[in-house]
Amino acid sequence: MRSYSLVARSGILVFSQCLAIWAYAAPTPPTSGLKADQIHVAQSRKTETYIRDGLVVGGDRAITDVAVTGIRRAANPGGFDRIVIDLQGSRDGEPAAVTRPPYYQVALNGLENRISVTVWGNPRLNFDAKKVQEAFKKSALVEQVQLFPRLEDDTWTFSLKLKPKSPVEVFELSNPLRVILDIRGSGNVKIAKNVRKKSKPAPKAKMAISEDTVSEE
Repeated sequence: MRSYSLVARSGILVFSQCLAIWAYAAPTPPTSGLKADQIHVAQSRKTETYIRDGLVVGGDRAITDVAVTGIRRAANPGGFDRIVIDLQGSRDGEPAAVTRPPYYQVALNGLENRISVTVWGNPRLNFDAKKVQEAFKKSALVEQVQLFPRLEDDTWTFSLKLKPKSPVEVFELSNPLRVILDIRGSGNVKIAKNVRKKSKPAPKAKMAISEDTVSEE
C-alpha cells in the first residue's frame, strides 16, 4: 500500500492510522446511481452554470503522467470563491506540454454540502499542503479542506466541506493547465434541483477579473 510512508513515525508503521484514512477516503461514487441530468461535462470556459448535486467530468483519459502543483483559492468580486487546481503534464518525470487536464471527476453532494475532487493520470503531489490549508481558513464558503494521501497509483482525491446551499461551477482552462471550481454563496444564485440554470452576468464594473484570477491571500 503506497500510503505507508505517510503514516510512519520514527520507523514504526502505524497500521491503524493507515486503515482509518483508507476507510474515510472512499472512492469517487459511481455514476450508475445518478440520473442523466445529474451528470455534466466540464466546459473549457466559464458559462455561469452552477449545480449543487451531481457529477462533473472532464479532462482527457489519454493523459497518464501529471503533477498537481498547487491548489489556490481567493474571494472574487463577483460574489464567489474561486478554487484553482494547478496541473502540469510530464514525461519521464520531466515537465511536458499537454493541452488538457487528465481525466477528473467532481462529485457534489448537496445533502452533505461536500465536493469530492478526484484526479486521474497517476498524479504526483508537488504542492505545500500547509499553505493550502492556511489559504482555505480565510474562506467564507469553504468550512474544511481534506487532502487525502494517495491510496491508488493512478488517482488522487481531496474534498471540500461547504457552507449549506453553495452551488458550484466547474470548468477547465489551458496555458497554463488548471481546473477551476467557482463556489457561490446561497444568496447569490438561484438553481432548481437537478436543473442547470444560468445566472445573470454581473456588471462588468464588478467583475474586474480574467478567466483565472486567484491571488494568494
